Amino acid sequence: MNEQDDDMEWLEALAGRPQAGTDPETLREAAIVRQAMLALAERRQAEVPTPQMSVEPLLARLRSEGRLSAPAAPKRQTLSAWLVSSWQGRAGFAMAATVLIVAMIGHEPLEPHPAHVTRGGTAPQTIVAVDPTSAGKQLAEKLRATGVDVDESRFEDVYTIRFRWPEEPTNEQAALFAASGLKGTPGLNAMIEIRTQK
Repeated sequence: MNEQDDDMEWLEALAGRPQAGTDPETLREAAIVRQAMLALAERRQAEVPTPQMSVEPLLARLRSEGRLSAPAAPKRQTLSAWLVSSWQGRAGFAMAATVLIVAMIGHEPLEPHPAHVTRGGTAPQTIVAVDPTSAGKQLAEKLRATGVDVDESRFEDVYTIRFRWPEEPTNEQAALFAASGLKGTPGLNAMIEIRTQK
């Protein structure tokens, strides 16, 4: 049983509601204090002890009369006991262990998609379409079919295609770029925004 449970059992016994299995010494102390509080309340013409009454002077008087033993010095809790007994200790230990493991193992940075690496590029090119999503998917498929690595995204009514312009476009790629009206600089990023007419 921990100190908090013992305190709760003492308070329940003090209130006149002793719990089964309570330590006999706890019941004895609570009964002595309860009797003294009730006697004090009668002397003060109070019907029921109130939480505002100070218990400290009463406890001091009972100790001076030898009816109550002096309180034991509070135990100093060791770090290992605190880590095991409290949820804050366990959570703190888990967090520290996680940080330590990540620091020991390290992490491999994820490589971004080449079209998202900013190394220069042309201004976004805009294509107007009745259905931007359908037109964007068709263009992306055509680019992939020619060997271009494409990244697609959609936000609200704009469908965006990003890719790295080939260093040396093949004849098939050059024909697709010309037919689609796309212009770019070899080796730089290209961004195509397909949207409806505003």
